[in-house]
Amino acid sequence: RNLGFTDNTSLFVFTYDWRKKLTDLADTLNTYITTKIPTGTKVNIVGHSLGGLVGRIYVQKYGTSRINTLITVGSPHQGIPQAYKAFAGGEFFRDYSLEWLAMKIIFILNRSSGQTDRSVVADRLPVTQDLLPIYDFLKRADGSFIDATTMTYKNDTLLTYKTTFSSIFPVFQSITGEKGTTLLGF
Repeated sequence: RNLGFTDNTSLFVFTYDWRKKLTDLADTLNTYITTKIPTGTKVNIVGHSLGGLVGRIYVQKYGTSRINTLITVGSPHQGIPQAYKAFAGGEFFRDYSLEWLAMKIIFILNRSSGQTDRSVVADRLPVTQDLLPIYDFLKRADGSFIDATTMTYKNDTLLTYKTTFSSIFPVFQSITGEKGTTLLGF
């Protein structure tokens, strides 16, 4: 807006339900673009974190005919190890932050009788599986890594789209940074 863009004319804000699977979110973005943006108009997509992944999967799934540029900012294109504890065990880091408290509240509000934390995550936060790392991140006691592609809980979405990721590189830009030490695995 500060640069002179006008809402719903030259600036469109796509909001989404962050709990849903990436492929479903990409479908919703496709509907949004085909409904809001005039045919023949190319857009620039800018997405932060999960929003960047939504934009990426959209471009990979629907192509670049409507896209000038896809810019992702701090997006986990190879997944994040923190998602493993949440998806595989229904467990979140116990740092007692506001994020941890929010997740506890989500469990309480969404738990059915007898439901485990893991099943609450799988049922109510399916995007968590789409955030699992696609690289080897779990070490055995002997120091060897477990092959991420053979695990019971794996990220089928990013693994599937990994093979065609380079096809969008002509329109793709990624902004990353450093914020201390990044967790690479367990």
